[in-house]
Amino acid sequence: MKTLLHTFMIILALVLLSNKVNAQADTLVKFCANKNMGKEYISDGQHYMALLNKGELAEFRTTFYSDIEYRVAVCCGLSNDNVDFAVYDTQKHKIFANKEHNNVSYCNFRFTSTTDCIIEAQINSDTVESGILILLIGFKPNK
Repeated sequence: MKTLLHTFMIILALVLLSNKVNAQADTLVKFCANKNMGKEYISDGQHYMALLNKGELAEFRTTFYSDIEYRVAVCCGLSNDNVDFAVYDTQKHKIFANKEHNNVSYCNFRFTSTTDCIIEAQINSDTVESGILILLIGFKPNK
């Protein structure tokens, strides 16, 4: 009986902890969207997330369709300037790196043809040791 109670308490603690982490991640997604996407960009419906420690790199793959303006935005915690990210094509040719643009937290793209891309992101170890990295992709509706 004691073992059963102990097991139940561990499972309950894990469920409660999981709910708290999800709530924190939802808060960070909302912060990132409000701060970087503006009203003119519509989310693609995905929230790309990674729990990173200093020195770790997250890789996300996505497809950008031709003649649509996209915005890629990143956050970690409640700050916009603590993520380094870069966008590459599948041949690893660099399309954009925020390090080359004063560490901006978002960038806008428009491709002339449908393009598969790799987005690599890591927390800036000068300001953060670890955290939940959020990457959002939005598009501007054609008028």
